[in-house]
Amino acid sequence: MLPIFYFVTMAVLAVLALTRQRILILCGFYCFYALLTVLDQDNVPHLGPVTIYRALYLIILVSLVARLVQDPSFLLRVRRWPLASYCFLLILILASALYTRTGSAFSSDANPTVWDNLAIISMFWMAASQVQKESDLKIMAGTTAAVSLALCVWVIWNAAQLNFAALRGGIEANQNYVSQFVVAGAIPLIGILFMAKRRWVKLACLPILLCVMLGALILASRGMIAALAVGVVWMMAGVFRGRRRRTMLGAGVILILIFGVALLLPGSSSFFERFQEGNLGTLSERTIIWSLSLKYFTGSSWGRMVFGQGLSSPDFVIAPSFDLLNYHNQYLKYLIEQGVLGAAAFLIFLYSVARRVVQCRHPLKPLLAGWLGFLIVAGLSSTIADYHQFWILLGMTAGVCALPDTLMNATQPADAQVNVGPRGPHFHRVFGRV
Repeated sequence: MLPIFYFVTMAVLAVLALTRQRILILCGFYCFYALLTVLDQDNVPHLGPVTIYRALYLIILVSLVARLVQDPSFLLRVRRWPLASYCFLLILILASALYTRTGSAFSSDANPTVWDNLAIISMFWMAASQVQKESDLKIMAGTTAAVSLALCVWVIWNAAQLNFAALRGGIEANQNYVSQFVVAGAIPLIGILFMAKRRWVKLACLPILLCVMLGALILASRGMIAALAVGVVWMMAGVFRGRRRRTMLGAGVILILIFGVALLLPGSSSFFERFQEGNLGTLSERTIIWSLSLKYFTGSSWGRMVFGQGLSSPDFVIAPSFDLLNYHNQYLKYLIEQGVLGAAAFLIFLYSVARRVVQCRHPLKPLLAGWLGFLIVAGLSSTIADYHQFWILLGMTAGVCALPDTLMNATQPADAQVNVGPRGPHFHRVFGRV
């Protein structure tokens, strides 16, 4: 039955690739990727000789070609993406696979290869190319919220089967990995609570948000909850900009009440138990890995410090001391693998995306700021850029920020529209210097 469902879904998405509803292809990919890698991580569905994810890559590419033919303004939208910083980062990653000390970057059964990295990073422009209308951001936000709710219901159900006694819900999937999707969906839910115009929508959001918060507490990923807090603060700063302090205080009280009620529910004790673990001082041995990696970095030659150790660096940097080959810090990973040049390129890329968010005039601009804050902070305790979600959300952000002004600000008079041509006055304000 499931193969039939997958085949029908793929057929529908293939048809949508030729329409203006191509954002649903990206939503479908996000749902398949999040739910299947968590709920059925050991059995990736296949459609004939290819996995369902690779089949979706092909559909997205078909959608891209169709948009090139159907949308005359698409190339102008592409020029507004942070392509310079993105391509430079991509070149450094590909080059680091060539000067790595081992050959596992090209052929390895245990670690992602350079081709896997290339496919994941390509989700940035694939996601950006699917954004065509202002309403596409609402659809994607709703998808992330729905995925977050589905995963939280699954986590709570699993925890309930164990009488909420098992640490972090007792699920077999990596709790930090699941938390990434939970937190990404929690941010638009909180945004709906304060940005929705209809009261019944806000009221309906309350129990959903409470369920998501309980799921996040059961998973008890300290780094992801910290990233959620920063993302919410960034989003709320945009939502309540220019409003009275009383309004901001009321919003804070509502969020504290929701979080407080979630703390009183069964299973939330997992969050407090994480702070009673014996390895709290080392953040689950993260500080030891960071110290070891930085020591290796500073002991390297100048050339290695500038250009890095290559993609397979965990095999000889971390492996002699730890079984888990993970830097647990995205910025540190770029520093070790691509050197100072790679870390700087990654920071410049994030900065170029942030500039476009600041200049964006989309009605849901605070949501983009919330996602960006979450991704930046999450990278401090995890290698979040190793997963599709990171590049999908950044690609979505770049695509939304590249929409024409007539969609960004519907209330702006037609005669007040500025020139959006490549040499018009709007050019430097959009592109900046990055």
